[in-house]
Amino acid sequence: MNKYARDLWIRALDALHTAKVDLSVSYDATASRAYYAAFYAVSAFFAIEGREFTRHKAVQAAVHRDLVDFKRWPASLGEDYS
Repeated sequence: MNKYARDLWIRALDALHTAKVDLSVSYDATASRAYYAAFYAVSAFFAIEGREFTRHKAVQAAVHRDLVDFKRWPASLGEDYS
């Protein structure tokens, strides 16, 4: 795993941890942190493959174009990510 992917993965884990902590405080904050946890985790996956994105929409498009359409992910997971 390259450094960029590792950094993104750490951010994903941190966001997930924060989402769990925020659950007792605010559902909106929890949803936001959970979204970012997924975004960073998927971005880390793509970074392992040497790909970087600067926009959330680009990651979302890549999930469908490169993972769901090529059967690397089930369609239901792609829908959940969207």
